[in-house]
Amino acid sequence: MNLKQLRYFVRIAECGSLSKAAEELGVAQPALSQQLRALEDELGVELVIRHSRGIVPNDLGTMLLSHFGTILNEIGRTRELVQDLTRNPTGEVRLGVTTTAARALTAPLVAKVHEHYPGVTLRVVEAMSGTLSQALQRDSLDLSILYEPNLLEVDDADLMPILTEDLFLISRDKGIIKNRKVVTFSMLEEFQLVLPCYPNVLTKLLYEVAAKRGVKLNVKFEIDSLSSIIELVNADFCAVLPLVCLGRELEEGRLTATPITDPRVSWSVHVAAARKGVRSRAVRAVHNLLIEVVNDMVEKGVWPARLL
Repeated sequence: MNLKQLRYFVRIAECGSLSKAAEELGVAQPALSQQLRALEDELGVELVIRHSRGIVPNDLGTMLLSHFGTILNEIGRTRELVQDLTRNPTGEVRLGVTTTAARALTAPLVAKVHEHYPGVTLRVVEAMSGTLSQALQRDSLDLSILYEPNLLEVDDADLMPILTEDLFLISRDKGIIKNRKVVTFSMLEEFQLVLPCYPNVLTKLLYEVAAKRGVKLNVKFEIDSLSSIIELVNADFCAVLPLVCLGRELEEGRLTATPITDPRVSWSVHVAAARKGVRSRAVRAVHNLLIEVVNDMVEKGVWPARLL
């Protein structure tokens, strides 16, 4: 069985005549009749009823006519599909980026999208993971960066883990932590902490570890603002944050990051994609580019983390 036989059979059935089908196909009638017979022989059944007025498909032939037509239509769309996949995508993509990742990730990602996909309009929403996960499930976002989605109970999204990063005790200077190279988790009791508002993922994670270790965290303020948390750290409070959101402050020596041990506290970062509806080429393109940019940042040390 080959595509030529399928195409000839469909045309014969639609024309109802060997001579008419042969004329439209530009094929000699004996050759067309031979191809039809070869198809019937291979399938082991007759597909048409031959009579003096022409040819019509029998019940089996009628059923296969639809089946063969679908096959030929799909094959005919191959060029269109290839062009669709290789053509630059266009349209709007709504991306959620966590507050801690936004400072480092947003600018290089937007630049890459503009460079590779000028027809895509990227709308970036910066918020805490909980807010982003809700927006994703309400279909207000197409994609989002999320931390520890198991703590968020994200149900209606495809999750792709991309990296894990450590959390550090952030202070204004070494004097606050007595020049220690590391602090144990139990030592967090000694510091006045500023954390995001519970049930933020970071705060929830720290409370879970504290409960298992019998540690009572000294949380003075809960604030859902990274800039405000940093300002309070400058006022001699402490925070627990990943390094990626503090590049400038750490480079300039304005803040100090001290590793937390016993246990080391880390969290996983995922790219989440909404499951509702069919993802457009633009969404798929930005999803792939997002993974590429994050991997490049980790490999270059811009995002201090470990790829998964």
